[in-house]
Amino acid sequence: MIFYIDEYQYEEISMTEMVSTGVSTEGAACACTPVTAHLDVREVEALAAQLKALAHPIRLRMVDLIHAHGGQLCVCEFEQHFDVKQPTISHHLKILREAGLIRSRQEGAWVHHAVEPAAFAHLRALMARFAAEGEVPSPETAIRTA
Repeated sequence: MIFYIDEYQYEEISMTEMVSTGVSTEGAACACTPVTAHLDVREVEALAAQLKALAHPIRLRMVDLIHAHGGQLCVCEFEQHFDVKQPTISHHLKILREAGLIRSRQEGAWVHHAVEPAAFAHLRALMARFAAEGEVPSPETAIRTA
């Protein structure tokens, strides 16, 4: 449906009616201001991968456990918190690492995992922007990755 406004009334008429009555439909599809995306394609892909990684309950709990233990946790400490075996834990940690949400450090036979603060700061800024009520961000305040 397209809304046709004349000098006296506002009425809803279909595109077919506009054509049959001789009303020009050229340019009638949208009279809106052009929209500019604030996130470029690379940013969207990276953020989507991070959000997808966090969308799994086990991985979200893993990040929460790491954070709750001072931001760093040994791989040996995960198994007691989950009803999955070590290979599955390693798989989930790999996904979090590849998404840039955690970093890993080898200490002898053990691997310690830590949250990546910059990644979470970026996600927090994105969510804050989406949660801002009534605020329309300007291009200068759009989130940009370095």
